[in-house]
Order: sequence, then C-alpha cells, then structure tokens
Amino acid sequence: PGWNVIMCGKKTSFVTLHHVVTQILGFSHVCCTEFGPGQLTRWFLAWTWQTRPCPKCPLASTDTWELEVQNNNVSSKELVERVMLFAQEFSLKAKLLPNNKIGGDSDQIIELWQNDTAADSSSSNTGLWMEDDQKLPASINQVLHSIPTVARGELLPQEGNFILTVQIRKPQCCPSKTMATPPTKTTTIQVKAFMHTTYGKRAVAKLKQQMTGEILRTNRKWRRQLKRLEELQAHQVNSNSMEVN
Repeated sequence: PGWNVIMCGKKTSFVTLHHVVTQILGFSHVCCTEFGPGQLTRWFLAWTWQTRPCPKCPLASTDTWELEVQNNNVSSKELVERVMLFAQEFSLKAKLLPNNKIGGDSDQIIELWQNDTAADSSSSNTGLWMEDDQKLPASINQVLHSIPTVARGELLPQEGNFILTVQIRKPQCCPSKTMATPPTKTTTIQVKAFMHTTYGKRAVAKLKQQMTGEILRTNRKWRRQLKRLEELQAHQVNSNSMEVN
C-alpha cells in the first residue's frame, strides 16, 4: 500500500484531520508538513495503511532524557541489573543488545518494551489509543471507538506501543575541587523513547517519572530500605562489640 496525501487550506481543519488520522493509525503512519511561500500557507497531511513499522521508525514520536550517577561504588554491571529489575517491576521486557558484555569497557545498551500481557490488560472497550476525545466531534469519536483493538495492533511493531533504548555510558572521572577529596566517577544513562501511539506516550511519561527514583535509588522505597540496612548493620556492630567485651 502507498501513501494518501491531502492539502488543507485552513489550519483548524488540518489540526482536526491530523488528530483523527493519528488516533486511527498511530504516529508511525502519519507525516505532515507546512508550505507557505509568501502570504499563502498550505498544510499537507499524508498517511499510509502499511503495517508493522520498524520499532525505531523516524515518524514515531520521540523523547530523550539523561540520568547521572555520581557514585564511585556503583559499577556499570550494577546499573544494568537495576535497569533489568526496573523492567521486571513495571512488566516490561528487557534485552541486552548483542556484543555488549556486562561489565565490559564498551557502553551497555538495553532495550525495553511493553510486555504483551501488560498491553492486553490495559486495553479497554475504547481501545488503546484514545486520548483527548473532547477535541473531536461525537460522530468521529463513535467511529474511533468502533475500531477493534486487534485491528489497531496490526499497525504496531512487534514490540508494541513503544520501545525504550537505555544506554549506560562508560564512567567518566571528574576531578575534585580540592586535593583532599578523591575524584568522583560519573556514569551517564541516556534513555531514548520511540512512541507509536498516544497510549505509548502516556505510558512512557509514567515510566519516565518512576525511572529516576528506581535506578538512582532515590525514591521513598529505596530510602526506607537503605535506612533499614543501616540500622541492621549498626545493630550487628553493637552486638559484635558486646560479645568482644
């Protein structure tokens, strides 16, 4: 199947059509541009029914963010294990890309995507892709709601609504400001998300909020565990000192 193209002379019409087509087909099947030589502006919208785009399709909606780990005691191997644990807790599938050995000198790259069972459990009668229904007329909303979720799934990559690429870079030593303190080791974790549907954008936004606290161990859950560990270690030290005395 090829591409269908339409030209709009009103921006309001273009915005509505773009929203409708994106809701039906997803970001990876829609392309648009603006052409305005002089005082006349026209908007062009193109879409295709071609199935199964690549997971990192250039048309997909993307987002990139970074996490910095400033701790000399945290190795790349441990960060990989933290990412794997994060994927397990949030029902994500994880894969360490080939030619990347844990603890090696090269960057560690991990791909995360949604588990099929999690995607199925999140579906509803309105489908996975519905968002901002108030922007559309009731007649169009009725058509969108009538499209089966299975038919929409055929327009997605095998990985589903989104895929995350987590790149753990080689640690970099940062010189200290004073001679008395040793240099600190900083590890940068770069995350890039490829989202194919509005449902994927919402899911990635939630994962982004949770990822910093889970991987850097700075959220309330990990602070409590660290406090309990410190109390247990202090109790063991006191017990050992009493035995010696």
